[in-house]
Amino acid sequence: MQIWFIVSFVLGAAGNSFLLHSIIKFKALKLDKISVWITEDLAVYDILNSFFVILPAIISFFASSPLVLGVRFCIAQAIYLYVFLAGNVVLIALLSLNKIYRCLFPLRNLSPSRRQKVLISVGTILWS
Repeated sequence: MQIWFIVSFVLGAAGNSFLLHSIIKFKALKLDKISVWITEDLAVYDILNSFFVILPAIISFFASSPLVLGVRFCIAQAIYLYVFLAGNVVLIALLSLNKIYRCLFPLRNLSPSRRQKVLISVGTILWS
């Protein structure tokens, strides 16, 4: 179990950092603006998840006491877990609805209008 946490921390932090670096510096993704924005936000959520949920779990596994980081941090970590999970679920649903919208209306402009943003956001909230 510890090896799985270590591998997921290293690959999650390094892979998402590389993704953010390539998107921001080199504009590596040639997608519509909403898809790039959602991908960036997913990478940020995964990096935060790696540092605030997985890394403390690794520290707790190797420490002599499971509460080595303190009771308050354990409570905060439990809250972070659900915040990052809910954020990832909503962003993945938003990305899926955006792709469905792009398939249904392929000839529309790739830069979204305010109406398109509102429709996709409301659909995501209703779907998730």
